[in-house]
Amino acid sequence: MPDPLSHLCIAWLVGRAAWLRRWLVVFLIGTFLPDFLTSAPTVMVGGYWFWAVAHTPVGAVLWAYAISLLFREAERRSAFLCLVTGGWLAIGLDVLQDHISGGYMLFFPFSWREFELHLIHPEGSLDWLPWLVAGVILVELARALHRRLPRNAA
Repeated sequence: MPDPLSHLCIAWLVGRAAWLRRWLVVFLIGTFLPDFLTSAPTVMVGGYWFWAVAHTPVGAVLWAYAISLLFREAERRSAFLCLVTGGWLAIGLDVLQDHISGGYMLFFPFSWREFELHLIHPEGSLDWLPWLVAGVILVELARALHRRLPRNAA
């Protein structure tokens, strides 16, 4: 799913399903980093093949580890886990695409061969976007309603 809003909505729904509270934002950042760390340097500096490593499962482990070092020592493990699982979710969503050429080096460094499942056209996620946004809104409304309901004192 190439568009950032689809990444955000799916990650939001997965994060809520996993009961992430305090770490939801870090998880969401993790879902943006594979695309950002591949696209931004390529546009600014060039050399796609060098930066494409950031959009691999191994690359996600490396950048998640590096970024987790910016957190306090007691929080590094949680930060790393949220960043890397967010990154893997984004990579997993991107692998569903069907590009004319290319793909993602899922098995790097063992193979430089590119791989895709060819299930979704790159713009196909836009067809699902209204449903994803509606899902996020419904989940958040349900959460807000649940917080307002009186609790039985047992």
